Amino acid sequence: MDFSKDISSSNETEKSDQALSKQGDFLDDRGFTVWPRHWSELFSRANQMAQTLSVGQQQRLALSRARSRRPEVLFLDEPTAALDPSVSDRIESLLKELAAEGTQIMMTTHNLAQAERLADMILFMVDGTIDAQQDKVTFFNEPGSQAARQFINRESMHSVIARGE
Repeated sequence: MDFSKDISSSNETEKSDQALSKQGDFLDDRGFTVWPRHWSELFSRANQMAQTLSVGQQQRLALSRARSRRPEVLFLDEPTAALDPSVSDRIESLLKELAAEGTQIMMTTHNLAQAERLADMILFMVDGTIDAQQDKVTFFNEPGSQAARQFINRESMHSVIARGE
């Protein structure tokens, strides 16, 4: 993802920046948290160019800006790819907060453990086509397609090998 370019209108960006610049409890006009307190290092960098931030900081900044706009749906492509586990956990926490506030989140991931932690519904795709669509409990217990079963088994085997079992 390239966070150095903002494709939104200047009016939307201005509203977003105003919401992000609120201090105190980091709340918007409706009392929703816009800027989590534990991300205060980003608050002081809100006006910096994105490329001067770490990849994890760029992700958190982009999600916080999106959050300030109160989207109904948020589309994310591998939002924790190439991030270390502690930063991934922080991103996942924000995604859970967004979902709890009513934002529908549609995201891609190859990380089965992450899908199990975050998803309500799984759409498993093969060659750009939905191959299985199930709630997460059913998907992980009774995958809806042979390809999904193979993927789960392969990833489970990789986890066992990675742990040295």
